[in-house]
Amino acid sequence: MLCLVRSSPLLLFFVLAFAFTWASWVPRALDSRGWLDVTVPDAIVVIGGYGPALAAVFVTALTRGRAGLRDLGRRLLLWRVGVQWWIVVLFLRLAMAFAALALHLLSGGALSAGQPPAPLFGEPGQPLWQQILFLTVLFTLGFDGLGEEVGWRGFALPRLLTRYRALTASLILGTLWWLWHLPFAMTLGSAMSAEPFYSYLPGMLAFSILYTWIFNHTRGSVLLALIFHATGNIIANALPAVDVGVWGTIVPWTVALAVIVFAGPTQLGSEALPAIGEAES
Repeated sequence: MLCLVRSSPLLLFFVLAFAFTWASWVPRALDSRGWLDVTVPDAIVVIGGYGPALAAVFVTALTRGRAGLRDLGRRLLLWRVGVQWWIVVLFLRLAMAFAALALHLLSGGALSAGQPPAPLFGEPGQPLWQQILFLTVLFTLGFDGLGEEVGWRGFALPRLLTRYRALTASLILGTLWWLWHLPFAMTLGSAMSAEPFYSYLPGMLAFSILYTWIFNHTRGSVLLALIFHATGNIIANALPAVDVGVWGTIVPWTVALAVIVFAGPTQLGSEALPAIGEAES
């Protein structure tokens, strides 16, 4: 273990992130399909969703000690990043959702209902603002936001950026981020179970590029990444579920390609975080 920590902390992070999560998610997925008779408590499944964050904290403590944990905590609370980036993380995904819907309708698509959202909205009959507040807390502090982004963008991304140009790092992380969701997609009744798992990859790669673009313009703020993640999930669950077809992938990729062209594939921004990984070698 110590040898792996010293030689490749990034590899250890990914191994632990998958292990912490899949240890409970895989049995739940198999049980949902009748392939395994096992009961996994909901609390354990929820804790498993924090696998990336737990792995990030564990490996950071081993490799960089208190200084590393302080840095991770500082970036988790880093909110002074410029008002334009708050506008981006709060409204870009909403704008893309409406753009995809508009293009779907303009291209002759019907306003047909898609897969209904899976997460609960709180108590039945609550006003819309209370439901959205509930979703905000759920997706920000839950494993969708805090549990994932402390690991993906808090730990993994800055270390990938020390080895690869920003576009390459984004595609690598996007692929692993997608693969991490496999047991969730295999679980019948989950929000990802209605579509083939491979269909989620293109969109997640596009969004991974956008995460890096935001990350590199906000001095490595994990908070902004967390909120960008949460807003996407809130929109997907608070708005009426409408099947926009291929536009749901084309629009994010159009924005991602614009970012690549104007920001450049090497950095995807001008304020890249200093090479954290160098402190561990």
